[in-house]
Amino acid sequence: TMASVQAQTCGMVEHVVIDGGSTDESAAVIRAGAEGLACWVSEPDRGIYHAMNKGIGMATRTYLLFLNSGDCFNGSDALARLLAGGQGEDLVYGDLLLESDGVRRLRTYPDTLTFDHFRKTSLPHPCTLIRRALLASMQGYDESVPIVADWVFFMNAVCLHGASYRHVAHPISVFTTDGLSSLPANQALVQRERLAALQKYYGAFLPDYEQHEARVAELRRFWCRAGRTLDRVARKAWGPRRTTAAGD
Repeated sequence: TMASVQAQTCGMVEHVVIDGGSTDESAAVIRAGAEGLACWVSEPDRGIYHAMNKGIGMATRTYLLFLNSGDCFNGSDALARLLAGGQGEDLVYGDLLLESDGVRRLRTYPDTLTFDHFRKTSLPHPCTLIRRALLASMQGYDESVPIVADWVFFMNAVCLHGASYRHVAHPISVFTTDGLSSLPANQALVQRERLAALQKYYGAFLPDYEQHEARVAELRRFWCRAGRTLDRVARKAWGPRRTTAAGD
């Protein structure tokens, strides 16, 4: 992870490392690469979002990007791609390579972000530049949400605060699917945290939205049934398709 950051060619990287007091010799690894760091700390913390908030407090540049241990940039030009052509957007996000058991698959993100998008997924924090002023105005990450505080932040930034954004259609980072939010054992907690956040910030709209979703689902089922009925009618009227011999 550290090597992929220090390999970036854009020349404007302030590299801050926050370690939670790991006992697996992480501090020794960080110390060995400390020459390329702006600053680093290894001390106990209250969880991933407390660590990320500490990083926000130590950073001084215009944009921040959070790359967790084990993840890495996809090539030395990854940050340069995000920064190219920028017009001061609050969020600049790319696409993501998901890595599991040595196999990588691409996950892409839309150019236009909607509430419906955030109901289903989020933005990829390993390949999203976040304007530091936006993080400050929203008081960083909500540490009372242990697993999905980044999802809450992105959703509220776009849907409540009207944050500007730009999509870069290129795989920026490689994300290993062994983090807290990806583990099967944590999925029930993920869903509870998401539901609590939706009710807290968007509770007045949820009944209308859920009714709309139910109607859309019913329309889809109707057209599926209608398509099967039309197919049966067509087969009864004209019979199954027949193939003809060559030259007929």
